[in-house]
Amino acid sequence: MKNNRRYFIFCLLLLTFLQSVPAVADQLLQLQSPPFTIRYDARDTHLAREISYRLVGSWQRVQGELPVMLPERPVVRIAPSADDFYRVARGSVPHWGAALALSSLNMILLKSNRWASVNNDWSSLLSHELAHLAVYTLSKGFPVPTWLGEGIAVAVSGEVDITRRSEVARALLTGRIFSLNELERLHSMSGNEARLAYTEAVLAVNYFRERFGRSAVVLLLNQLAQGQSYERAFHTTTGEQPDRFEDKWRRHLWGHYFYYILLGINSWIWGFILVLVIVAIIIVRRRNRRTIRRWEQEEPWEAESDFDPFDW
Repeated sequence: MKNNRRYFIFCLLLLTFLQSVPAVADQLLQLQSPPFTIRYDARDTHLAREISYRLVGSWQRVQGELPVMLPERPVVRIAPSADDFYRVARGSVPHWGAALALSSLNMILLKSNRWASVNNDWSSLLSHELAHLAVYTLSKGFPVPTWLGEGIAVAVSGEVDITRRSEVARALLTGRIFSLNELERLHSMSGNEARLAYTEAVLAVNYFRERFGRSAVVLLLNQLAQGQSYERAFHTTTGEQPDRFEDKWRRHLWGHYFYYILLGINSWIWGFILVLVIVAIIIVRRRNRRTIRRWEQEEPWEAESDFDPFDW
């Protein structure tokens, strides 16, 4: 009888514990920022309010590029810890990632700057991830090439600057430029490789828009949404094969971005050049002073001369 009572108490305690586990996981607060719901820990209240403020402008930026309405109310989850972030992400995010669009769940997962080192340009970060939700909606969940999806996201967020373009120039010079197919392994790349891959993706999307028009991006996504293969959808949209497009894009990089290598020279080289210039100036000034002193020691020229340059 005593054993039965102990067993009963043990089961009761176990049941109480199991019931408390999901309760802890669901203790995130909610902030409504239509059409979004922000879920966050109380310790991230200030960040949640800033995200709410930034979401409006970021979503307007995305809709300006990709005219689409999300089917449901998206959730922006600010992960309260690293364990929570990687548990929800299910290992589908690289260590250098600060955020992740879980498009099939209609969710954006963010690292909190309370426990992670995150770039505080929340507007760009949110625009990037919202663009992924928009691309997923336009393609109806059918696979989208990484160069296209990431290129659109980076283009919308405006994350590429001249410094990153100079990295492409160096990659061209060293033969380390990625093919568009190689960008499919983006999430397994190192941080530096990923930085180059993102830049290549947005440059490819920009070139695609220049050649076929801005609306061609949406048309291509619509073709993919019909279940067509990437090659067929690309040809239907542009009248060109993807391989041919990539060849022209590479030539475009050489013609338009190689000169950025001048802006990517390491600062120590510029410092060395500056030192050489300063040394050269000092040497010239000393030489000029010596020359002037030598002239002062020489006999002055006579005021009049028997030589007449016109007497010949």
